[in-house]
Amino acid sequence: YFASFAEEGRPGPQLTNLYYTIFKDGKWTQPMPVVEVNTDFHDRMPSISQDGRYLFFSSDRPGGFGRDDIWLSEYDFAAKRWGKPRNAGRTINTPASEVTPAIHSDNITLYFSSDRAGGVGGYDIYVTQMLQNLPSASMTNEGESMWKRPVNLGKPYNSTFDDEYPTVIRNGNYMYFASNRENGQGSFDVYRGKVPEFAKPEVVVTLKGRVKEKFSDKGIEANIRITDLDGEKNFST
Repeated sequence: YFASFAEEGRPGPQLTNLYYTIFKDGKWTQPMPVVEVNTDFHDRMPSISQDGRYLFFSSDRPGGFGRDDIWLSEYDFAAKRWGKPRNAGRTINTPASEVTPAIHSDNITLYFSSDRAGGVGGYDIYVTQMLQNLPSASMTNEGESMWKRPVNLGKPYNSTFDDEYPTVIRNGNYMYFASNRENGQGSFDVYRGKVPEFAKPEVVVTLKGRVKEKFSDKGIEANIRITDLDGEKNFST
């Protein structure tokens, strides 16, 4: 998923739109517009969740809280299409600009940049986490309480210049980001730093398998019991 201006052979509204392409048989397919998301405004900076269910992006479309807001769309796997985008809510968005959202592979930790008041200066990097699962597309857009209050990463990650496009690796130890701070090689440089403890994502363990009847391939429901130092938890398939 990426952002681009529309051009000949690349359909879409004016300004920037979201497109996707698939790496197949050793090459990229012809980019296609995400028609359910694109508008006549700037729709850009996409970030897709690890499970492919949510697409986060920044947009200056009407209906937001500021100049640029973070929006999200939920994928309908049955219909094979993206749902109507909804604003991420006033817990994340402000009258300033919120840009470069990056949802971590834990599916709940969101990093983004904002030039809101109270930061170090310019665009600063913030982190927030989902308090509960995102509501389904059929629910109202009152998801203010589903996000923790965003926290500024502070210095030295943020500077008096623009610090944007945070990307935290899967294990949560390091973050890459772009900054036009002093003493760089050019306009924006790529930097890497250790993620402070308070900004680290959740540790995720993925279990995938199939429970079958003993003498056939018929799938059956099962209870899974996981034990760690904090005790025992039970899950149902």
